[in-house]
Amino acid sequence: MRRAGAVSTFLLALFLLAGTALAQDAGTPDTVRAGKVTTNAGLKVGLPVTAYTDTPVGGYSIGLTWNSPDITYDSVSYIGTRLPPGPRITPNHDPLNRRILVGFADFSAENPLAAGDGLLYTIWYTVSGSAPDQFVVFDSSFVPPAGTYEFSPPFGNGYQPKFKAGEIKIGNPQPPAIIQLSQPSFAFNGQVGQGNPPSQIQNITNVGGQVLNWTSTKLSSWLVLSPSNGTAPTAMVVSVNTASLTAGTYHDTVSISAPNASNSPRKFPVTLTLTIPPPTIQVVPDSLRFQGLENGTNPANQAFAINNIGQGVLNWTATENAGWFSLSSYNGTAPSNVSVSIDNTGLTAGVYVDSILISDPTAINSPRRVKVVFELFSAFPVIEFSPDSIFVVGSDTQNPANRILYIENNGGGVMNWTLTKKNAWLGLSSNSGTAVQGTPEPVTLTFDRNLVDFGKHYDTITITSSNAVNSPRRVAVTFWKMEVPQNLFVNKTSIAFFDVECGSYPGIPAQTFTVTQAVSVPALNWSLSFTQPWLTATPVSAGGQATVSVRARVAGLSPGIYLDTIVVRSDVSLDPPRKIAITFTVQPTPGIAELYLSNDSLLYLYKYTQLGSALQYVAIYNIFGGCVDWTASADVPWLTPIPTSGTTLDSIAVRSDPVGLGLGRHTGNLIINSSTATNTPFSMPVVVWIYTFGDANGNGIVNVTDVTYLINYIFGGGPSPVPLFITGDVNCDRDTNVSDVVYLVNWIYLGGPEPCLY
Repeated sequence: MRRAGAVSTFLLALFLLAGTALAQDAGTPDTVRAGKVTTNAGLKVGLPVTAYTDTPVGGYSIGLTWNSPDITYDSVSYIGTRLPPGPRITPNHDPLNRRILVGFADFSAENPLAAGDGLLYTIWYTVSGSAPDQFVVFDSSFVPPAGTYEFSPPFGNGYQPKFKAGEIKIGNPQPPAIIQLSQPSFAFNGQVGQGNPPSQIQNITNVGGQVLNWTSTKLSSWLVLSPSNGTAPTAMVVSVNTASLTAGTYHDTVSISAPNASNSPRKFPVTLTLTIPPPTIQVVPDSLRFQGLENGTNPANQAFAINNIGQGVLNWTATENAGWFSLSSYNGTAPSNVSVSIDNTGLTAGVYVDSILISDPTAINSPRRVKVVFELFSAFPVIEFSPDSIFVVGSDTQNPANRILYIENNGGGVMNWTLTKKNAWLGLSSNSGTAVQGTPEPVTLTFDRNLVDFGKHYDTITITSSNAVNSPRRVAVTFWKMEVPQNLFVNKTSIAFFDVECGSYPGIPAQTFTVTQAVSVPALNWSLSFTQPWLTATPVSAGGQATVSVRARVAGLSPGIYLDTIVVRSDVSLDPPRKIAITFTVQPTPGIAELYLSNDSLLYLYKYTQLGSALQYVAIYNIFGGCVDWTASADVPWLTPIPTSGTTLDSIAVRSDPVGLGLGRHTGNLIINSSTATNTPFSMPVVVWIYTFGDANGNGIVNVTDVTYLINYIFGGGPSPVPLFITGDVNCDRDTNVSDVVYLVNWIYLGGPEPCLY
């Protein structure tokens, strides 16, 4: 026999200084019963708590809550108890939330609560002299930080006994309110840095008698409840704020309470799962256009860039099926530049179109395409024109805006051209001319509203040439004279962006403009266009009013001023296309540099049975923007930066390799250096914490100090187990409570089963 008496005395000294169980209750269900008593205002009253058990119980934690501020806790009495003799654990009383946790533990493992039925203890209360008639309802409760409602056998996992609610009836009250919730639980899923997932609704209703004025409680700052209190019925908006959260699964429980509800509190769990965004492929530009003459020399090579604008590592593969161009590289790791070479051998005049497919199975937007167009012109003149057709709108009081038809020679030599048309309402600024390759000839088209009735009218412009190989060509023209015309407007004529070469962190903000129409119905369909790959706009088309978000990205641009024009057009607008001038000023790297990382620190958590390498990512940037060379290193062998050097703005993958490390907390540093940054070298702390279940204080050893730690946490409001709450779980029921104290004592002193390994 072990020294049970000494163990019991020692653990008692520790006590004096100082979710839900998964096990099944075999046999007849054990039951805790809170009594029902009647009293009047101004008196003292005792609430008996009895229990039926069909097997011995090595420990319990019974949390009770009551729903009225009109009674005040006095004491717990053990007169008449069927508990075995011995010292009693001081109750954990939470007066603010009207809760009490009463515990018992058989530290000797020789004197448990025997099977049977009878009184455990009596809780005494004082009823306020001004208390109104009411039912004070008692229910089982979790009492923070770890006071679960639970019975624990001498060995094995704890379990929840059945519970029968009790009440103190003061005077002659009306029936209480009853809380009803529409949803038993909520689950949210999102990605780090990608915004918050959609909100959800919890409907709180009263299916009882009295008015239900409810309040809510929660523990986590990432969980948002609106409103957090009210009078039923209420539609509570449940939402989450993922800002500043890293990847992982987060849990909380919302408690809905009302002092006059017979089933208060009602609880529902909330789970938030955040994952790391995968790589995102960016190709700049996303199209290439080549031109050449039949049987002539090949055009100059052009290149496109492959960037990763997400997280992780982008290992790309390029595929194409064309026989008339080739790539400088068909695979690599972003960022990369790929050169495209044209081979016109054996090709006849025409337009050749193909795509380069850029793919990575781990990328969120794989595959991406780069369009390749090769215009191979005939050595003879070839008629080309733009646009392909013309559609204009006018009214009884306003002619359509003039349009421009461009006549082009897509072949060789000098092309003579002539234009003809049929109707007088269509005017041409020129009927003939000449064109050479690369110099389009503009012809202005005018429209006379006075020569047509309401409705649509059609004509065709015929382009002929005496020396072009494809003469004649035709352009369809439509003139719609409308009774109720539309007008298209934009609220800006110019937008200016400013950034520094290589970029700044977290990037320059988007700017917006608004597209509107003169008459709201019917909606005016419009689209926009631009040419430069550094410019993006969303949306590029819509029906009716819309706000367009415009962004400029500095990737790959040298210092200078870059120009583009966003053209917004609609076929059914009286107005010519609206134009917004875009200016993007890219400034050179400033003369001063200070490097920073997007994170202050990194934490890696590992179960000691599941060690392996892991990656986290940090952005490195010059706070003043621009291109600054940097190097990265680590002061411990288990930490590796990838890459070890680069130029801002950049991303560093920080890899931890904990194999060979012992239990507990291990610290290291990612060290950043630069020959030009004034604040280098500097370091970012990195912690690898290897934990096992039972090591509640995180010191790498499972022993009696962890018992002390858990007792202080459960009954004394001490700190939570580290590095995770779940490390206090030694019996594999996925909770940390009094059952784990009993389990750990039995393992350390009495040869019980070892802590679980999951």
